[in-house]
Amino acid sequence: MEYLPAKRFCSKEQLSNLQKLLDFLKFNTEGKTDFDMLTYARKVPKVKEHYLDTNELKPDQVKNECGTVCCLAGHGPLAGIKPLEGEIWSNYVRRVFTGGNEGVFTFLFDSEWWHSMPTKEEAIFRLELFLKKGLPEGFNRYSIFNCDYFVEEYELGVHSIN
Repeated sequence: MEYLPAKRFCSKEQLSNLQKLLDFLKFNTEGKTDFDMLTYARKVPKVKEHYLDTNELKPDQVKNECGTVCCLAGHGPLAGIKPLEGEIWSNYVRRVFTGGNEGVFTFLFDSEWWHSMPTKEEAIFRLELFLKKGLPEGFNRYSIFNCDYFVEEYELGVHSIN
């Protein structure tokens, strides 16, 4: 598989932010959150394979003390990559991580990964792969549904990202 270098899509600052996010996910041992590629800052984890909407929350179900559920991008503020005041989430991700590139967003942050590679370790794998090798050539939103290559590579541990 051919890769297009990450620096082709992201600024130096965005690449630095992605590295900061990676380091936080790999080495942070304090203030852990639940990890979920489907949700951002959910107050409670999924219950019996059902995600509670915020209007369904009861006071005794709220999980806090920064124990929210966050996707990969949702860990950005926890890693010290602060949003601007009043900045909406999509603008935050575009500004600090992706530069607006749809392929980069999809490869790293798309919620569709919860179908095939939803874990924190798998998200770290994709982030390391992007930082070291870049974006798989031709990767787009529909590639997630045909991502057996990445799943197999991750599971077998044979993907060399050095």
